[in-house]
Amino acid sequence: MILGVRIFDHFLARQHVHFNNTQRGLILFDKSSKEVPIQALAKAFKLDGHDWGRLRNMAEVPAFIDSEATRLIQLADLIAYALFRYN
Repeated sequence: MILGVRIFDHFLARQHVHFNNTQRGLILFDKSSKEVPIQALAKAFKLDGHDWGRLRNMAEVPAFIDSEATRLIQLADLIAYALFRYN
């Protein structure tokens, strides 16, 4: 999870530098029992930083949504799994 957040933040930074396309990212997760620790960790990374710097391009801490409530989260799960299997 942490590597993915860092890569996403770096992608948004490159968009700003190379294409003058300033965007802020939002990370959505399926409901999980680890919601509180992940949100605390993301907030700490944004405020205090981590080994590779600070998260500068995230709009908010990660949001947790029940995948049974929306099909878009189910679609995102399928795409993420396909990308994971591809690599």
